[in-house]
Amino acid sequence: MKKMNLPDLEPTDIGIIAFWNALDHWLGTGEKSIDPIDCASVLDSYDVYDNGIQGWKALGSGRHINARVKSDGWMIAWIDRTNSFAYPSKSTDNFGATAHKGYYDILWNWITGGNISSTKTTLSHLISLLYNALSNKDDFGYVDEDVGHYCYEYPDANVLTLTDIYTYVYGCCYKTSSKTGYIQYTGGTTLYYAAVTAYTSATNKSDNYSKAEFDGHLLAESNPNQIRAGTADLIAEGWIPNPLTSYPCYVYTYCSEDWVKSHLAILIIWA
Repeated sequence: MKKMNLPDLEPTDIGIIAFWNALDHWLGTGEKSIDPIDCASVLDSYDVYDNGIQGWKALGSGRHINARVKSDGWMIAWIDRTNSFAYPSKSTDNFGATAHKGYYDILWNWITGGNISSTKTTLSHLISLLYNALSNKDDFGYVDEDVGHYCYEYPDANVLTLTDIYTYVYGCCYKTSSKTGYIQYTGGTTLYYAAVTAYTSATNKSDNYSKAEFDGHLLAESNPNQIRAGTADLIAEGWIPNPLTSYPCYVYTYCSEDWVKSHLAILIIWA
């Protein structure tokens, strides 16, 4: 049974939102419209309204990503303002919808053992799934870069920085791999939010081992047959106090047999 029109969103309930309007990217020749019901199958749970649908989908760490699709073309995805952190070397069960979660969950792939995306977030990924579910999707032009993002908690922020470093070793014969990257910010920068995430894994072979560190602070490490993760608030921890300082991000893997991974990612909201 349909409900009335979708209610207005309450900005104080929203942390970060992603948005895209299909009708603004119309390429077709027929009726300029979308049917929100086309997108219902994408969501894990949803309600139907007169002018659209609203629901959620579990993505990434299992975080519930809220979404709306409206008949006026708008597709939006958002998370609330919950931010909690856990390190070092926590089970991945410590993260997700019913555990630790934060703005860092918009980092695509942070907890699945691969690089984050350079073109999309977890939020814009959900929008891409909704777009691809449209029966007339070929009537619209879609690219990840057209999806906008905004943080309601920090309205004066105008930049999201997403970056990561990753190493993966596969095979035998005692292979070692390590990478170091650096992050810094200029004087006059206002940091509103800065989080680091880590994911390490090692298969159950001999003395396989991996670890991820930020400026010498251990976030996660895995011995054989372990998958571990960690997240930290860089501002609250006092790990990035000074501008024009290069803070090292370090990932290390040692593989005696099979495979080992280490990944570290960062999200900064700033102006």
